[in-house]
Formats: sequence, structure tokens, C-alpha cells
Amino acid sequence: NSAAEMATGEFLLLLDQDDVLAPDALARCVLAIAEAPDTDYIYSDSDKIDQRGRHFAPYFKPDFSPELLLTHMCAGQIVCIRADLWRQLGGLRVGFEGSQDHDLALRATELARRVVHIPKVLYHWRSIPGSTAHDANAKPYSFAAGQRAVQEALQRRGSLGRATRPDWAIANGNAAFDIAFDDDGPTVGIVIPTRNRLDLIRSCIESLATTSYRRFEVLILDNGSDDPEVLAWLEALPAASPVPVRVQRVPNPPGTSFSFSRLVNAGVRSLNTEFVVLLNNDVRVIAPQWLTTLVGYGQLPGVGAVGALLLYPNGTVQHGGVYYNDQPPHWAGHLHHGADPHLPDLRLSRNTSAVTAACMLVRRSTYLSVGGFDEVNFPVAYNDVDFCNRLRETGRRIVFAPAARLYHDESATRGFINDPAELRALHRRYGAGGDAYVNRNLSGLPHLLPQPRRLPVSQSRPIRLLLATNNLDRQGAPLALLEIARWMSERSLATITVRSPLDGPLRTLYERCGVHVEVMPLLHAGSPVEYELEIAERGHDMQARGFDVILANTLLEFHAVDAAHGVGLPTIWVIHENEGWRHHFEPLPDIVQRRALACFGHPYRTVFVSNTSRNIYRDLDFHHNATVVPGGIPSAWRDDVPADARLRARTEIGAADNDVVILSVGTLCDRKRQADLVLALARLGAEGPPVRLVLCGAFDRAYHAVMEHALSALPARLRGRVHLLEERDEVAALYKAADVFALCSSQESYPRVVLEAMAVGLPIVTTAAGGVVEQVQAGVNAEFFPAGDVDALAAVLRNFIEDPNRRRRFGAASREIAHVLNTSDDVAQSIWRLVLEANGSTAPPSRLAHFQPWDA
Repeated sequence: NSAAEMATGEFLLLLDQDDVLAPDALARCVLAIAEAPDTDYIYSDSDKIDQRGRHFAPYFKPDFSPELLLTHMCAGQIVCIRADLWRQLGGLRVGFEGSQDHDLALRATELARRVVHIPKVLYHWRSIPGSTAHDANAKPYSFAAGQRAVQEALQRRGSLGRATRPDWAIANGNAAFDIAFDDDGPTVGIVIPTRNRLDLIRSCIESLATTSYRRFEVLILDNGSDDPEVLAWLEALPAASPVPVRVQRVPNPPGTSFSFSRLVNAGVRSLNTEFVVLLNNDVRVIAPQWLTTLVGYGQLPGVGAVGALLLYPNGTVQHGGVYYNDQPPHWAGHLHHGADPHLPDLRLSRNTSAVTAACMLVRRSTYLSVGGFDEVNFPVAYNDVDFCNRLRETGRRIVFAPAARLYHDESATRGFINDPAELRALHRRYGAGGDAYVNRNLSGLPHLLPQPRRLPVSQSRPIRLLLATNNLDRQGAPLALLEIARWMSERSLATITVRSPLDGPLRTLYERCGVHVEVMPLLHAGSPVEYELEIAERGHDMQARGFDVILANTLLEFHAVDAAHGVGLPTIWVIHENEGWRHHFEPLPDIVQRRALACFGHPYRTVFVSNTSRNIYRDLDFHHNATVVPGGIPSAWRDDVPADARLRARTEIGAADNDVVILSVGTLCDRKRQADLVLALARLGAEGPPVRLVLCGAFDRAYHAVMEHALSALPARLRGRVHLLEERDEVAALYKAADVFALCSSQESYPRVVLEAMAVGLPIVTTAAGGVVEQVQAGVNAEFFPAGDVDALAAVLRNFIEDPNRRRRFGAASREIAHVLNTSDDVAQSIWRLVLEANGSTAPPSRLAHFQPWDA
């Protein structure tokens, strides 16, 4: 305080005498203030540093979370506070020694106009014997001071809660706190929708009898139960229940389907309690004070909704709060899903973007004031996410309170109902932004693992970007790179050079959008010496040409990563291959193979196009620099097809109006197994609508014999119904002409052709190869069959051929799902963000000497 009186700056930054600031700490604060001039309080991420200068234990914090700050000091190190606010608060308070910063943060953030979190490690907390960084029990008085600081904060906020230090925190020496609330308080109505399943609703009601909170009632909304035993039990329940219960019949109106939103809205309107809890019928109480906890947090000023920690019956986490993910198609999901509930993050109350309606508390007046659940756009799914979003738009906070613990069987009553239209509605309304409560340096959702990111700064000139690709042919990976280059070029973001060992038709398209193309011969790598010389030469060329960032496209471009690393240039490596590294690297000389494997440790990011592909290479993620950017197609792709395209394309193959056209697009090769479609055609039989099979793509010479054999086995009446079309520039018309799209591949990463088929509204028949399972939804827009099982393929095709309504239903779902998957612009924007971050970053040293996957 004495030093602060002497300070003349507009802001004060607190630094312990034995700790260390990052070199750019003050500059980052200045940039934050310049961006938001009403900023009054700033904090950053931090780590610890030992006596030898080694860094460890990074703390990647969420953006400002008032409820998390009540549990421990999450808004410090650094602490940068406006001097006027400091003086208004009277600085640090005597009597809070050891936790004076926590007390200051609680008081300051109550008054600050804006609290800013900088997601970068700017403060290094010195860990030495005698310091709390080394051993929190070194200053035991700090725990009492912290508890007192939290208690006074609760009193200032009008809460009757009592700050406590839980047993686990005492045992582990953590400065963490819980809040205990009284079992008496405002009235609560618990709304439970149900239908049949006596085992679930009975277990739920029986478990509610263990609830310690006293002032609650239960409203069961029976949505058309027709089981006589259930109806009899519900009739007798109000008189026999261990808790106050009434039953309300809410059948579906004629001509309508089940709507969870309509049910709970009706239930909330019929209650007259101060708070309501939405509770699933497949939920059972674990902690008797679950409702006490929810009500206590719900009474804190500014809180809109409160959710619980839900566990599967096996004890793993089902719900730990809801996060937003910028990777399609899962825009919202459950944090720590499937994790051990004893994780530190699952012991501390905190703010989240949303909580599940399987157990959600909200003031009844608040619920009604924002219009309740959206019955039109979210009748079944994402209604809770949308509701929490609307609460946050009014300035209210969402709280995840893990002391409220319950079991949840999850959708045991009706199964998983997944309507793509609801996911699209969520995306259309809120987009695909990130999550303020998940630090950008954490990845691997729903489990949070460190993956530090560089914060980019503005560029004084366009970035000089080299794109190294394996070829310039019209294939999925080269086409994806072309779309990335085109997007960047159209926005004048970078000066781009494309380098390929082979020329091809994409060269002209690159040059049309102003991108320079170079054809450089393949790397020989005949011997380790030759490899070393060529890599050094290419690296020096990259350096001499002034490239800022190198983007290598496909696994075989590892040598571009190696060359750039040798001269200290940052790289991004996009890997499309799903076969794994052995298939491609084992033919290389041993030394070159090891160099190729080492390249996984060099890039700022190694990018995979699906989570399935990333998992195949997980043993090579020894720097945790892998990430996923799912592929995409141009958003206007489906709209660029002329209205008469279907008629013209069907005329080309001689298809009549009643013909069912099955389409498969892609190189005809052993991996894609298109011959299976020919064999399946022969097994469909003569009954049903006539079928035509269209196979479009370049022919792999080695596959000619396989295809000829399959064709020769066809009955004569069917041979004229198989059309082998050469690869063509524009395939959209073929998709429009088709009725079903089929993929028979034994191996895929994230096939572009499936995205194209979905965009024009085709039902999908496919194997579960690679990332296909991340593109389609079984039973919604696609049906799976085992690769190579021709009988199963024929059976699945027959279901679509004979049922036009099924084709229309699945096709409509395909179009809806396509709208929430990445577009090529989304992909380019994601890659551009990585380029900005990589620019100027330092490549990590390889640890290949400690990594030998071939021993596994």
C-alpha cells in the first residue's frame, strides 16, 4: 500500500519480489487496455518456476468467472488494476495476509466496469522452500484469511452461505473453498416429465426423499403413458409418495410429436413456486444437499441458472457443464464427459456457458421473462443450451455446482433423439464461436489438455506463405489446399507460393486467383547423406526467399517440415492420410524414416481432418501439437447447380423418371471398392423400381481387372445400367441426378464426396471408414454396412430403392447436417488463424530420441 501511494501510473501491476514477469507482460496489458478502454482489472495465465529456471504447472484460466473466484484465487498472477479503483478500495486490507490478493480480487471485480483475462502465461510464480508455490501449507494462516475473504464477499452479496474449506482441500493443501447453504429457503417446484418406464420414475421419486432441503414440491408431467401399471402407480402416488407430489397429464396435441420444451413450459406455468428445477425422470439423488446447493447459488445476485454434476451409474461423469466447441458438428457438449469425478475442475463451483436441463434450477420469474424453452426451434435437443444463451444475453450467469451430485442414465426413456434441424437452428442462431469459460490454451474437449497457443499480433505486411503439396490433381487433399489459398488470396492476407513435385490441372486454378505455382522435383532421399544435403538446400532456399510460414499438405510432404525446421521457420502440417505412418514411411531408409517421424514434433500444429485420423497418429503427438480441422466444401456449392441440371444429367445416362440412380464419386481403386456396388446390383433382384449405377472418377490401372470381373458377372439385363464416367471438372450435376449416394471404402479420412452428397440432399449408404462417422448420423441421414459385405450393402440399398419416403427423409436430414458442418471458408479461416499464430513462433525441439513407436 505504501508503494502504491508513491506510484504515478494509471494502472498498478502487483509483483512479488521473488517472482518473474514474462518479457511481454506489460505490453500485453497495454494492448488489452487499448482494445477496451473501460478495463479496470486484468489477470493472466501463470505457471511456476523453480530455482533452476525451469517452468512447470501452468494454470490456464477461464475468462472472468465470479463463482469460480469464490472457490479459489483464479483472477491473479498477474494482477493489473486501475489506480483509481485501487484507491477507492483502499488497497490491500490488513488482516488478510497470505490471501490479500484473493480479497482484493473479490472486492475489485465487484466494482470493476470490465474484467479482462489475457490467455497467456505472463507471470512465473517462484517455487522455493518456504513459499506457498512450493508448499501451500508453508503459510497456514493464508487459508483462514482466504476463507474470511470469501465469507465477507458472500455477505456483501447478500448471501447467507458459509465459506468452508472442504476435506479434500485440507488433505491436499489447497486454498480452495466450498459454500454451505441452509436447508430452509424459498419454495422450489421440481418438474419431471415422464412417459411409461415405471422403474425410472419410481427410482427418481424414491431418491428425492433423501433431499435435505425442506421447501419443495414435485410436479410429474405424464406425457401419454399407456402402461396400466404406470397409470395405476401415478394415480396412487400423491397419497403414497414420501415427498409432496402432484401428477399432471400433458398428452401430445393431435398431429404433433413429442416436445420436451412444450412439456416443461407447461409445467413451469402451472407452478407457483419461487424457483423451479427441471429434472429428468432417469435421475437419482446422490448428495442429499443437492437442492440446497442449487438454491443457494441460485440466490446469488446475477445468477440465471444453476446445474449439477451428473454421473453415469458406473461413477464416471455424464455432465460437468456445457461447453461450445468450434469443431463441427458438435457445437455444444458436456465438459469432462466420461472422466473421473474427482478431477479438481469437478470439485470447484464455476461459471459455464450452459448447463443441462436434466437438472437445472432457475427462478420461475426469470424463466418466464425470457420466454422459457423455445418450442419451435428446439422441441427436443439444445433447448437448454439456447435457454442458457438467452439468459447470458440478459447479463445473467450460469453456474455449475458440483456439490449437487446425482446419477443420470441419460435419455433412458426415449433413447437419443437427434434432429439435425435443431442443431442447424442452434448454429444459425449462435454461430460457432469459442467458449469464454474454456481457456484457448486447452484442447481435447470434452477433456481439457494443455495445448498452448501463441497470441498473434497485427501484421505490417502480408505474410509470405509457402504451400507444399504432393500434387496438383483434382483429389480431395489438393482441392482443399486450393480452396484455402483462394480464400487467403481473395482477402489479400498473404503472398502465396504453391510448390508441388508434380504438375496438374489445379495449376491453372491457382494462377487464376493470383497464386504463384512452382514445380520442384521429388526429393530423392536415396541415402542419408543425399537426404541431408537436399533438405539443407531446400531449407536455405525457403529462408532466402523470405517465407514466414510453411504449410505442408499431406503426410509425404514431411520433407518440407524438416527443411523449414532446419532453418528455424515455423510450420503447419496438414495430414489427410488415414493409413497411419508405417504405410508411407517404412519404405524409406531407416535414418530418413526417423527424420520423417521427428517431423511430428516440429510444427506449430499438426492438423488432421478428423478425430479418427488424429487418433491413428496419437502415439506421434509427443508435443501435444496435434489438432483437428474437419474438411469442408464451398458454402455456395449446392446453389451453383442450374435448375435443369438433374434432367440433363439423367438424360446423359438414359435414366427414366422412375429409375433410382445410385452414385459413387472418386478414384476407382481397391481402397474405395466400387466393384462391390456392381456385385450388390446383381443381388438386388428383378423386383422393385429399376436401378442405375453411376461410378465417376479416374481409373486406377490396377483396379481395371477387378472392375471388369465384377461387370462380367452381371446379368445381361443389368450391364447397360452401370455407367462408368470419367473424372470431370463439374460433378454437382451428377449429384443432382442421383437418388442415393454410396461409399464402399475400406479406408477414408474425411471424404469430400460425402460432404458434397449431403449438401445436395442425398441419403448416404456408407461404410464406417475413418472420419465418415463424424460426417453422417446413422439412422438419420445414413445407413452403414461393413466394408466388403456385399449382401449387407445390397440389403441397405434395397431399403432406399423400395422406399421413396425414406429417401426423401434421409435426404432432407443430409441437407440439414451439411449446413452445420464446415464450409471451405470455415476451413480456410481456421488454417489462417493457425498461420497467424505460427508466424514468429519457435518450433519445439524434437524428442524423437525418447520415442520409438516400432517397439510397441
